[in-house]
Amino acid sequence: MELNYSVHYDCDVFIGDKRLMGTIYLGTQQLLQQLELRGGIPQSIKSDVERESDYMNAMSNHIEGSIFEKPATVDRLGVARKLLQWRDNLIMVGWDGTCDNEASPKIKILANIEKDFHSIGNADRWKAVAEAYTKFHFLKDVVINVECPWVELPFLVQKTLSAIRNNGIIVNELTADKAVTNINLDKIQVLEFHDVNEAYEWIANATRIPKDTLVVNRNNIRLNHILYSWDKPLVGASFHDSNPQILQLFKLGLSIFSRPLNIKNLTSYMLLPISPIPSALRNSLVKLLLKEGGFGKISRREDGKLRDEWDETIRLFPFLNNEGKPTPQARSKKMVFLTPIRRDYSLGIDKKELIIYLDTMLKWIFGLETTGNFEEEVSMQLQELRSLFNSLKIAIQTLPATITYSDINKLVQSIYRPMNYRAQFAENGSLNVVSDIRQMAVPANNIIWLDCQDEDKEKDPYDFLVRSERDYLSSKGVHIPDFHVHLINKRLEIVSKINSVKSKVTLVKSSYDGTMRLGEHSIISEVSYSYKSNFPEMGRSLPLIDKETILHTDVNEVRKGSIETFHPQKAYKLNSITNLKRKESNHSIDTLINFPFDYVMQYIAKLYQPDEEQVNNTFITIGLVAHSFFEDVITDSASDTNKMRQLVDKEFEKRLNTSIDETGLILRLPENASELRNFTIHLKESILTLIDIMETLRLHPVGCEIDLPQDEKCLSLNGIGDFGARIDLLLADKEGNYVIFDFKWSYSKSYEKKLCDNHAIQLELYREAVKAAYPDKKVAGVGYYLMPRRLLVTCDFNVVGNKAIKHITFEGNSSDLFSQIQNSHRFRIKELETGHIEEAEELNVLGDDGCYYSHEVSDNLCPLEMNKNKDIWAKKVSNSLFRPTKKPRFENSDIEPSEKPTINAILKGRLK
Repeated sequence: MELNYSVHYDCDVFIGDKRLMGTIYLGTQQLLQQLELRGGIPQSIKSDVERESDYMNAMSNHIEGSIFEKPATVDRLGVARKLLQWRDNLIMVGWDGTCDNEASPKIKILANIEKDFHSIGNADRWKAVAEAYTKFHFLKDVVINVECPWVELPFLVQKTLSAIRNNGIIVNELTADKAVTNINLDKIQVLEFHDVNEAYEWIANATRIPKDTLVVNRNNIRLNHILYSWDKPLVGASFHDSNPQILQLFKLGLSIFSRPLNIKNLTSYMLLPISPIPSALRNSLVKLLLKEGGFGKISRREDGKLRDEWDETIRLFPFLNNEGKPTPQARSKKMVFLTPIRRDYSLGIDKKELIIYLDTMLKWIFGLETTGNFEEEVSMQLQELRSLFNSLKIAIQTLPATITYSDINKLVQSIYRPMNYRAQFAENGSLNVVSDIRQMAVPANNIIWLDCQDEDKEKDPYDFLVRSERDYLSSKGVHIPDFHVHLINKRLEIVSKINSVKSKVTLVKSSYDGTMRLGEHSIISEVSYSYKSNFPEMGRSLPLIDKETILHTDVNEVRKGSIETFHPQKAYKLNSITNLKRKESNHSIDTLINFPFDYVMQYIAKLYQPDEEQVNNTFITIGLVAHSFFEDVITDSASDTNKMRQLVDKEFEKRLNTSIDETGLILRLPENASELRNFTIHLKESILTLIDIMETLRLHPVGCEIDLPQDEKCLSLNGIGDFGARIDLLLADKEGNYVIFDFKWSYSKSYEKKLCDNHAIQLELYREAVKAAYPDKKVAGVGYYLMPRRLLVTCDFNVVGNKAIKHITFEGNSSDLFSQIQNSHRFRIKELETGHIEEAEELNVLGDDGCYYSHEVSDNLCPLEMNKNKDIWAKKVSNSLFRPTKKPRFENSDIEPSEKPTINAILKGRLK
């Protein structure tokens, strides 16, 4: 049997058509496994992160007062990882783990740690193999061909192979032609692209590739994306520096101990593809988080206890055992993963509790590994996930009994790392691809070096040693390689591989990756210098070729033709839309009148706007928290304004925190700290101003968040039908008449304009709903209370000299607004029933007889918001655009952030 070995063969190897029985190509790791197997040398090793945790614990007693003490206080595991790398590298070149008094402090520390460190790694495995093969003869009928320079082999590998040779086994060394030191320019041609994606498109669109062609390319993930789009066979690819979702369970599963709790991490934790929490429960909880922005309202439940929606959802969920039956034991097993989410860790986390959590998680992962039937890459991720949790369990042993989350997070960030695993297997007919030209075991007929730019930079693994330390270790029999010699050998290896190609080597260079300028590869630089020196008459520095003369392809072909895009529409013609009898709300009616397309998408087709918007936007969240806070204070005060002041004075922080838990966890993120601080100040001033307004107008609250209809009864509005409303604040005056306030966390003057123009559809619908629900009551007034501006805008109350109450003088059409709403509702529903959906946003509708605008006056419809020039054009204003990046400044009331998200914008082709 022939074993062909090279330090470059641990990855994919190109052997062309050479498929000989009994011939094996091995890298360093694979050779180690072969020698262990044949020598019967069992070695039980831990994962890298577990060994690092062991090393961290071993070094704890040896770095005090050393140069490593200060950095270890910042990142203990990071220091351990670096020292362990140094230790393993020294073992590979013959260090025995000891030192004497002449050694430097650095070497002494490593030697002292070595006495307490007992985790076996690959370096230790090679040490054991070298010792065993020096003493005994294990191999028979084997020939080992070393296909890279002997000096490039780690010392322990050299020692092992020398011992094998001394035992009579043939070990052939590569004998390169030392006279050949320059690239054979006759075989070189260079293809140049502006962007690296163009190079990938070029090879994907190739109509003919010469037989026995090898492609050298590092980023096969991106290459496969291009190949897939061209319907070409995919090449083998592994994830490098990837971030698989399953592995994120390690980070997200521990983020639940953070305080303040990060709602984004919690949401991501619930959305992972694999989790110890039942998927049905996770779906319910994540919907609650996205809908409420927190844990939901606290209310008295059927069993008489107060719970928020989060706790009630968990309480009602049936936790099933292995037999599919709900049991208390099954519940208790899963609650380990849920209970920490709501625990108070302001004083720290009990280490024993954390260890119980980690043990339970490890037990769950192990059970999943043994009972689940997963794809190979999933199984590999689960193994890696188990090692991550094991590492953390080992690492926290040296921490105190009470741990802060910052300590845990430092370890988590240090332990977590991307994982390499197979992403795609090469398909039949795919290209032969390697990531390094030195992985070409037999000469290829042609080579296409597809990413010959921006080469990977190497560093000396022994650069932590100063000259005196190198000399000391060398005197003790440690064989430290010369990095300069390594770089010379690396270049000679690449040149030798290029020169061995039978026909042509095409170096493909790209100048940019998107907007990032790519560096020049050293091989391109060498070819450029040599070509200019040897062929000055050519007048150029590279043997450039035209991409259209090779592989018969035109990369620009993909850009030909036009791309179909959406265009503004005056109306969409569909089949008749039926079954339009539904329970309307003030928002749905407003949307129907002004934006019928949005109405169809949201209320008929049920294509709702994403709930995640609230989790990403503090402006929406602040409004919800303010509503919740106002409701709690007003409800608990029993309509007594003096009691309201007392609650605000004594329990403000407590009640604000409760409201944040219910609907605004995002406000507790560190990046929103200043915004929360400003909001807190304005919220307190706002509710005190509202109390002043109620006392000035002699109003007392009837209730907050009043649902109409109540007790599941049907509430019908004349001309509209079934209607539902939720009124922010219902009050009564001294005569017993009702007054309606609607809360808005808004700086906008649009609400004043609505009242001025008689366009306040929401308030008018609320007025009619209260009349219908309470026939014996009159509505004395309505108004918007603009919370951050501490201002009530209304047409019904006028208190001279009171800056908190702004009386709006009615300037709009004198026609009754509710009759306009009725007529508009009827007009739009009739349109939809005939399959006509008017859009016409930002389009000129002047002179269009069939449009809504042309019927406004004659049919007494609600006026649409229009940009008008009666003689030239009339354009319906588009639905307001939501800009989550725009942050309002509380100190400047002139800032008017856009508050309503645009709905289904992409369906209308609005690229704003």
